[in-house]
Amino acid sequence: MAFFSHLYIDDRELVFTFDYESIYPPPPRADESFALLKQIGAKHLTKPSPENYGIVDRTPESEHLNTIIFDLEEAFESLGDLEIEERRTRIKENRDSINLLWSSFSEDRAILEKLAAFEAIGDLSSVQMGQSELVHWAYRDLAHIYRFKALLYFADENTDRAIGILTSFIETNQNLFPRTRHLITGLTCIATNAILINTISEVAIDVPGKLDLKSQISQAYKNDYDPVQILEQWVLFELIAYARYLQPFGSQGVYFYGAPKLMPNDCLNSMAQFYEAHTLLIKNASIDEAIAQADSFQKSMEGFNLRNPTGRKLAAAAVIVPAIFLKTVLKNEERVNELIDSLSH
Repeated sequence: MAFFSHLYIDDRELVFTFDYESIYPPPPRADESFALLKQIGAKHLTKPSPENYGIVDRTPESEHLNTIIFDLEEAFESLGDLEIEERRTRIKENRDSINLLWSSFSEDRAILEKLAAFEAIGDLSSVQMGQSELVHWAYRDLAHIYRFKALLYFADENTDRAIGILTSFIETNQNLFPRTRHLITGLTCIATNAILINTISEVAIDVPGKLDLKSQISQAYKNDYDPVQILEQWVLFELIAYARYLQPFGSQGVYFYGAPKLMPNDCLNSMAQFYEAHTLLIKNASIDEAIAQADSFQKSMEGFNLRNPTGRKLAAAAVIVPAIFLKTVLKNEERVNELIDSLSH
């Protein structure tokens, strides 16, 4: 009898909480900093509330600016293969495009400067599947634009200003990253840091006073946080968002003598139990073992399951693999440490 009940009756309770803020409370003045953060990119949208992460909402002018960013990335792709003076010449040839981008994003840069006044930037993203109040591509675009402007300062032999704008952005980014709720926001911070750190490596070639620069970078890239806790924040946020999306469907479908194909709570609890085991492996074993465990979980959910076959396939498709993202975070930290070490010689 218990076997048939298991097939027919969904889990009565979820094994995770919906009270996100009791576990991860927002920092002081989070409403102020988040209100500013939401304004980055707003002027480049065709409507005020971006859906699908704002990807399809660019204005024609923004599309044109995006093309310029792409063209500059292509033009500077092989800078590392050139001698210093050749690099400076290549960069100067693109001065007009760089300055156009810099001026076109003046409002966004002003917002970033205001955010720099906050020791901790709040992410108060609402829990919705497939939507975000933040314009992530605009934040990444800003990182590219700061990169180009820093390269131009370098070309004009004003490396101090180049380093200054890069480290200022890194510091602001690091004040946001540990509080990110949304996976996409966290990944945007990671990608932004990678762009800025790599640019410092490019412009710091012939900098005098490298010990001062070492101190400046160390202060900007403060990593006084536990990256595994950030993964746990993302996981709980994703679970709550998916639960709010999935639970209204209820148990449905007919399978194996009338057993439901979809049991939302079983699907969500399978995901939560996976995340718990996954995090323990990250903490107590290794990232590679955690990645292997994720692969095994997804295969088991995608395979034959007598109970909740549709729900378990959804669980396999919906889970994120935190260990992969942790690898990227640690790679950024490794880049910073290598850069700091190189400045010691």
